Amino acid sequence: MSYSAQIRIKTDYLLLGKPSPVRKDGTAALYLQVLIDGSAKKIPLDISWHPDLFDEAACKCLHSPAAALALHREESQAEANTLICQQMKSDAYQVFTDLHLRRQPITMESFLKNFRSGFSKDCLVKYYTAKLEARRASHEITEESWKSQRSSLRKLMAFSARQPFSTMAERGFAKKYDTYLQRLGHAATTRWGFHKDVKTYLNLARKEDNIWFPDPYVNFVNSQPEKGNWEALLKRDLQLLDAYYHVLEPGTSRRQVLRRWLFALASCGMRISDQQRIQEDWRMFDVLSFIPFKNRKKGKKIMVKLSRRSQELWDDAVREKDSPSPYVFTRMSGQKANAHLHAIEQELELSQPIHNHIARHTFATQYLDEGGRVDVLQKMMGHSNVGVTMKYVRTTPQAHEQAAQLVDNMFGPRSGPPDEEQPRRVRPAKW
Repeated sequence: MSYSAQIRIKTDYLLLGKPSPVRKDGTAALYLQVLIDGSAKKIPLDISWHPDLFDEAACKCLHSPAAALALHREESQAEANTLICQQMKSDAYQVFTDLHLRRQPITMESFLKNFRSGFSKDCLVKYYTAKLEARRASHEITEESWKSQRSSLRKLMAFSARQPFSTMAERGFAKKYDTYLQRLGHAATTRWGFHKDVKTYLNLARKEDNIWFPDPYVNFVNSQPEKGNWEALLKRDLQLLDAYYHVLEPGTSRRQVLRRWLFALASCGMRISDQQRIQEDWRMFDVLSFIPFKNRKKGKKIMVKLSRRSQELWDDAVREKDSPSPYVFTRMSGQKANAHLHAIEQELELSQPIHNHIARHTFATQYLDEGGRVDVLQKMMGHSNVGVTMKYVRTTPQAHEQAAQLVDNMFGPRSGPPDEEQPRRVRPAKW
């Protein structure tokens, strides 16, 4: 295997239709030339210099004493360009070294993936900061996820502004960070969320950016989040919400938010990240087909036959759109939508608090209460494990009554009136 990296200067310009070694201003662009097993790649440096004043062997930009009046400015620029050239060359060889130490193949693909990625390879906080913004810019995460993960980053920075990857495990980072969060008064559920975000970016550093380090969470047991103290909405609540929707003025924010929430519940218990993305081409007649945003990397599509009510809500949304847009429902953020839903809950005096995600739990609970099958519910909600599906199900009072009736049915019909005292059966004495 052979590889090298050198700073070169471009010499194949066209000036007035003729080949020329320089541009019109007498300079030429500098670039990094990478050679790996016969494969070549030119990486521009976005700087230029005079070809006769560039020392390729020393990787250095020289200045011309002839320009006496501009000597200081030219000398400063030459020094700045030299630093850029030497840093780029040094970074290239650092990538070669890192790949070799990690026993990974040195190919042009692996080199380009690791070279000048913009992500710190020595500090978690710096890496987390750059990676978070990169994921937001590429739409890999939603705006809601970005805000949540940014909040976790700020908490991590408050704990320690510098966290070297290489020493996090030996210094007991996970335990110390958890103790810090406890001292701030955070409950187990909140601490679990902060740890979850940190582990997300540790995993991204390993898998996507090939940063090797001992796992700081290997011996740490993270407290599981506490189960919420809210329950799924009752049928009475759903009927009140549906009736309330019909009296709201078309075009109002409250009607748009409630319509999106009702559609999520009436279709398949859709998450907020999918509610905001629903487009008209997702629907073909009475079938909704989409890939959930949360599981988009798996590429597994969900196909749901739309209920009559969900079709009516869809048609209302399309009819009431005030501007051409591929999106069917309002794209209002989850936080603002929850404020509208909370106001509706207060006005209607519902039995339970209402927010975006409770639509998913209510759908699962009421679907099974109506006699739906668990395996079908699992497919509609897009779960690969039925155990995850059952976490969304809450037991309703009607379910308790049905359970009691089922137990009574085991013993068959009673021989006497319900209030008639049955004769006591005496156990025979031993003989």
